[in-house]
Amino acid sequence: MGISAIILLVVCGYGLRSSLSLASDRPDASPKEKTAKKTVSVRVPLALELEEGAVEKRLMSDVEYLASEELEGRGVRTRGLELAGEHIAKAFTDSGLTADHYGGPFHHFRLFSASRRGSVQTAELVKSQETSSEKLSSSDSSDTKTTLVKGTDFTSLAAGPQGRFVLPIVFAGYGITAEKINYDDYANLDVRGKAVIVLRHEPQRNDADSPFDGTENSPHAFVRSKIKNAMEHGAAALILCTGTAELQHVSDESGDTDESSSDPPAPGAESLLQAELGRADVTDNIPVIHIRRAVIEKLIRETLSEELTAIEKRIDQTLKPESKTIPNITLSGETQIIRSSRRLRNVVASLEGSGENAEETIIVGAHYDHLGKDGWGSLSLNGQGEVHYGADDNASGTAVLMEVARQLASLPKPLGRRVLFIAFSAEELGLIGSKQYVQDPLFPLNQTVAMVNLDMVGRLREGKLTAFGMETAQEWSQLVVAARDKISSKDELKLILRPGGYGPSDHASFYEKGVPVLHFFTGFHPQYHRPSDVANLINGEGLRQIAALTTEIVVELANREARLTPRSSGSSDDSIASLLGEMADPVPSPDSPRLGVQVAPDSGGEGVVIRRLVSKGLADQNGMRVGDVITSVNDKPVRSAAEIVEVLQKPDSPKEWTVRFKRGDVVAEVVVRQSL
Repeated sequence: MGISAIILLVVCGYGLRSSLSLASDRPDASPKEKTAKKTVSVRVPLALELEEGAVEKRLMSDVEYLASEELEGRGVRTRGLELAGEHIAKAFTDSGLTADHYGGPFHHFRLFSASRRGSVQTAELVKSQETSSEKLSSSDSSDTKTTLVKGTDFTSLAAGPQGRFVLPIVFAGYGITAEKINYDDYANLDVRGKAVIVLRHEPQRNDADSPFDGTENSPHAFVRSKIKNAMEHGAAALILCTGTAELQHVSDESGDTDESSSDPPAPGAESLLQAELGRADVTDNIPVIHIRRAVIEKLIRETLSEELTAIEKRIDQTLKPESKTIPNITLSGETQIIRSSRRLRNVVASLEGSGENAEETIIVGAHYDHLGKDGWGSLSLNGQGEVHYGADDNASGTAVLMEVARQLASLPKPLGRRVLFIAFSAEELGLIGSKQYVQDPLFPLNQTVAMVNLDMVGRLREGKLTAFGMETAQEWSQLVVAARDKISSKDELKLILRPGGYGPSDHASFYEKGVPVLHFFTGFHPQYHRPSDVANLINGEGLRQIAALTTEIVVELANREARLTPRSSGSSDDSIASLLGEMADPVPSPDSPRLGVQVAPDSGGEGVVIRRLVSKGLADQNGMRVGDVITSVNDKPVRSAAEIVEVLQKPDSPKEWTVRFKRGDVVAEVVVRQSL
């Protein structure tokens, strides 16, 4: 169905409904009749202007609001996420959709802290005149204590077992061991059983010629890398400190810094990290806290008679470590298990169908959350509490979701199947919202015909639109191409068809349950997961085209007589198996080394894409995710599961392997070890 420039005028307004009397109103009605609903809704089509300019205006208006300063990046801890949910719910109800399935438009669920270990609740810096094993287990009245206030002076990011700890302290620069460039902050430094202070990120961050990948983040810059390196050297705790470059960036942005001044930026410019790292991030947590820089500066000044800024400057200039033991100071604190939770919500509404297939369901979904202010998924070089607006990821998909709902609600005749619209929350934390839905679906999954997912559809370039999921149902390719041909020519909208149903977005949750999936995506870009992903970079015309295509596909799915023919990961079709992948972990014996991944050839030819993770396997424990592309193991390029197995099972292979992988435009490297 091509969409022409028409205006449907309905005198009674948007989505108005009327009620008809039923038999249950009669005094002589039977008990069965009396249990029937008192009213039946008669759908009145939404009055909607479908001229191209009007559609683009609506889409861009939604993107601009969702990606606005007011919505704070739609992180799970922000008020902005609540406002986004209200905005989507209003769009659904204004369209005349049924939005009371959960007693209203919101499907509530609780997100509990994943950690079953404690978080650091108290922390003190204790200065004494001498240190000894006895002093580390007790204190006397001559000790000087600086009590740190949680949330003001420090935040807890990860913790080890419950209980108190008292640890001597060392300063280990940036906490980096980079053998390839002969840089090691831990060289000649004994950190065993100690708390290690490290600076965030890496040296020479503003130098394009830096061996640490120039001005881009190298794998050494990330907190997870610093934690693992500290643990490998025997550290008992890690203290993160914000670097001068981050503070300077914030001050420059705010216009508060005089370029001629040599004074450090004001402490108020700093934002402490807010997150909880679980077992998926590090193998076996140690206490990890982020302490405000002003506290660390004072500590360095009083114990080493130096300024932290001067130490940083020397490291930048010479690229030589400046690690030191902090004399006569201990970090004491206590970890406790406090399993916090917060209530999140998907936004859900439906357009009911009519006819013999009316109880079958098509789901159209998009996640509406993002990273908030410098969330853990941030790829920003200067992460200091900046709003990550998430215009493409995923205000774009959410805007298209709302527009498809409007356009389908404006059709003069009811569709043959129900269409359920879901705006998912907590996708960025691991597809949490969609997983919550499939665990307790509103309508049976065996009666769910398909799931169409919209994630990052705002940057259409040269008309190229990628459609994933082609091999999850036999009919997808033909159906999608036919829909494209109805709304545009192949020169205007160039489809790139990809087979897999797994991937790092909400469609994967449905494919795991055997539902055919279709996922639209316009590609990664330099603004991905950065504050620069803003609304004025969105292609409004592209959004309109994708909305029209999605609408056309849903109409075809709803009105076709037969359901799609699913092809699941368990299909016996050899051609599907070869397309979707193979296990990298044949299990000849319990002692064989295993990564715990199922992989498929990467369409870009760079390696193999992870399509499934074994829970608590080596890959899972080391932070790899579905959709990551493994490019090498122990510096050997891999293009198949067999090549991974070959490296892992070499007779003389050590029981640890360096795995290099890509996530979007980011290259990361982790060292995984086989449990003995």
